[in-house]
Amino acid sequence: MKLQHTMPFTRTTPLLSLLIIFCYLFTVIVTVHCVATSKSPPLVTPTANLILPSDAVSLLSFKTKADLDNKLLYELHERFDYCQWQGVKCAQGRVVHLILQGFGLRGEFAPDTLTRLNQLRVLTLTNNSLSGPIPDLSLLVNLKSLILDQNSFSSSFPPSILLLFNLQVLDLSHNNLTGPIPYGLNELDRLSSLRLDSNGFNGSLPPLNQSTLQVFNVSANNLTGPIPKNTSTTVALHTGDELSTSQDLNMRTPLA
Repeated sequence: MKLQHTMPFTRTTPLLSLLIIFCYLFTVIVTVHCVATSKSPPLVTPTANLILPSDAVSLLSFKTKADLDNKLLYELHERFDYCQWQGVKCAQGRVVHLILQGFGLRGEFAPDTLTRLNQLRVLTLTNNSLSGPIPDLSLLVNLKSLILDQNSFSSSFPPSILLLFNLQVLDLSHNNLTGPIPYGLNELDRLSSLRLDSNGFNGSLPPLNQSTLQVFNVSANNLTGPIPKNTSTTVALHTGDELSTSQDLNMRTPLA
């Protein structure tokens, strides 16, 4: 009788063991699959997964506010595509020149856009339709040429420009800037060209004694005072081709 009772138990034990193992493995597989599915990232395209370099972000941020008519064809598919964009010149992957002359840009030069291009040497936005104040440019410590003429920039002379000690060329002519020309311009001792003509500046012209100054134009404003005494300086006191070397500056005379 004992044999009859023990034999069925002996025969079913391997089956029970296999069943238990199978259930355990199935549970583990299902659990792992659920966890993996819940944590797996969504499928993304290579462009969407691209980490944008800071210079590309700056250029695209500028375009968002300054190019309302979508004149700049800026698209990024590879990491350094932005170095091939219109008006952009790079050195070692960093933007050093941005020249957007006559591109038909319309909008504003928003803060915290191009001002983050801290390796920028030349910035030219000539002959566009940009308006509003010129933003804080004090972070562009390597800038040598700042040319923003023939736009509709308004407000006063940007004080941040006085902190750009490497600046050699400054052109803010043909805008809507008003108020006095700051005395701090004397601190920019590398200036070779200064054009502030055709704005609404008023008051006394500060005594500019930079020995490097070669071109100086403050015509079509409302300024008084002596012009720089450097004999090498070309001074424009009137519009057109008429130049004067007079030491008396009176911009109240009606323009011809």
